[in-house]
Amino acid sequence: MRRGIILLAYLFFVSITLFAQNETSTISQHKGTFFVDFYAGTQVSGIRKEDYVSSNFAPYYQLSLGKWIVPYLAVSINYQGPYFHYISDNFKHKYFYIDGQVILDINSLFKTQYKALNIQVIAGGGLFYNLFYDRPNVCGTIGLLNEFKVTKTVSFKLKLASIMGWDIYQNDEDILTNLSLGLSIAF
Repeated sequence: MRRGIILLAYLFFVSITLFAQNETSTISQHKGTFFVDFYAGTQVSGIRKEDYVSSNFAPYYQLSLGKWIVPYLAVSINYQGPYFHYISDNFKHKYFYIDGQVILDINSLFKTQYKALNIQVIAGGGLFYNLFYDRPNVCGTIGLLNEFKVTKTVSFKLKLASIMGWDIYQNDEDILTNLSLGLSIAF
C-alpha cells in the first residue's frame, strides 16, 4: 500500500509529459474552451493513520463539465460519489455530492516554462447528500491535479482532493479524501 502511494506521488510530481508542450498547445490556454472530465479512483474516510485500512477504501467517481474563463481560471460543475466506507461499521454509506469548483492553472498564471508538471489547484463547495443518513450537508472541496497532455483536446489527469464538512459521518469535522485518474476532453 505504501509503495503504491509513493508511486502515485512520484507520478504526480515528477512525471514526464505525454505530449510535447509549448505555449500554444495547452488546453487551458484557450480562453472559452469547454471541457468534460471523468475521474475514477478510490476514496477513504478520514486522514489519520488508523483510517488507512483496506476495509475503509471505496470506489470514487467524478463527472465534471467546465469552462475556461481566462487562460489560468476555469469553473466547473461536478457530481461525485457513489459511496464511502466508515471505519466503525461495514455499511456502504451511499452519497452524492454536487459542487461547483474554481480551477486555477498555476502554469498559465505564472507562465512557467517547465511543462512536465501542469499543476492545477481546485477549490469549491456544494451539497453533500448522505443517503445512508437521509440528510443533506454543505461541504467544501479542495485539491491538486496534474494534467498530462495526449493531444490538443485530450489529456489525462491525476487528482488528489478532499470533500470536507461537518457531520458527514461522525458528528464532527469530517473528510473524504480521494485519489483518482481522469480523462479530459476539451471542445
